[in-house]
Amino acid sequence: MSITIQMETALDVVTKQKALVQEALGPDGAYARLKENLEMLYENADIKAQDKATAIANGLSQFMVSVTNAAMTTGLQWADKEKELVLQKAEME
Repeated sequence: MSITIQMETALDVVTKQKALVQEALGPDGAYARLKENLEMLYENADIKAQDKATAIANGLSQFMVSVTNAAMTTGLQWADKEKELVLQKAEME
C-alpha cells in the first residue's frame, strides 16, 4: 500500500538570494572589505590612474558575478531544504 502526499510549495529563491546579496554588499559585508583593501593597495602603489580604474572595475565586476552566483546557489539549496523539511513534516503527521 502506498500513500501519496501532494503539496503545493514555492521555492522562494529570489527573496533568499536578495537577502544574501544585500548582506554581502552591506557595510560589514565582503564588498566593503574588498573596497577598503583595494583603496589601501592602490594608495601605496605607483599605478597610473587609468590602470587603477581598470583594475578596480575588473575586480568589482568579478566580485559581483561571484557574489550573485554564490547567493543564487545558496538560495536554491536553502529553499530546497525548506521544501524538503515541509514534506518530511507532512509525512510524519
